[in-house]
Amino acid sequence: MESKKINKTIKLLKKCYNQPIIFQILHNHLSFLVQDEYKFPFHLYPDMFSKILIASTSSQAYINLDSKILVFLKECRESAKYSLIIRYKMKIILYYLINQPYDMFNKFICFEIINNYCKVPELECLIADYIRKYALANFFEVKLKKPMPAEYLDLYLRKSVSDNINLRMKLLPLCAVHAHKGISLNDFNFDYNVQSTVLLEALTFYAKFTEKVLDIKHILPSNDNFVLFFKIFLNRERTQGRNAENQNSTVFKELDYRKLMIRDNLLFKSLKEEFLLTEDKKKYLCELKKVVIELEKTCKGFST
Repeated sequence: MESKKINKTIKLLKKCYNQPIIFQILHNHLSFLVQDEYKFPFHLYPDMFSKILIASTSSQAYINLDSKILVFLKECRESAKYSLIIRYKMKIILYYLINQPYDMFNKFICFEIINNYCKVPELECLIADYIRKYALANFFEVKLKKPMPAEYLDLYLRKSVSDNINLRMKLLPLCAVHAHKGISLNDFNFDYNVQSTVLLEALTFYAKFTEKVLDIKHILPSNDNFVLFFKIFLNRERTQGRNAENQNSTVFKELDYRKLMIRDNLLFKSLKEEFLLTEDKKKYLCELKKVVIELEKTCKGFST
């Protein structure tokens, strides 16, 4: 076990309360360090949040800290609204709860989070992931020893009405389970990006499992933009099938992985913004032209 590297990574993680990207990189690194540890020596780490950090990275290195977490949640109901450190610790707890085995669901912790933390903006998407894990378990044939009470999901959806599109796309599958009508996507403008694709996946899930067809009409955008991108989304799904029937035998088609790549125009927007902020615009354009010329040469190389 690489205990020195683990200790160093934990110390760095505790300082990343205002650096979400660095936190994610270090959290992934910690996961790599502890991935092979089946019985992790948690006794070497006396403080609760070191243990939670480790347990949040690997389902192998698991320890039950529910009682301590519940005490923390009750003590920090008000301070979470103004304390960056408390919200950071809550983020780590949510990582841990999302990672823990299905049979360790704790309804007291779940209710505490729904009742007192789901309106905290920095936590709402992680809380949605935590709720989705248990509320949608049946759809993925996961049998729960302790299912989430239906009234918890009802309370959560009523409390989580938001203008945040990232949160709404996470809530949409839950609405199919609970027939909740509080979400509308009329204000969303679809584009060639990951966010649009994920939202279309959520819409497809909702349309498949919701009980009432009329509920779909309430949620779906009514603009031409949606119709166009939904057609593109469906066509992409059809062309990615690996099997093709050939008389009495099945032929496996070779996948073109380039088709799996989703075009994202954020790069072009960033280039434009950087150009507007650059003092020497001629030099910037010359450097950009060099990159384009190199790309053109690369394309010619592929074509031959």
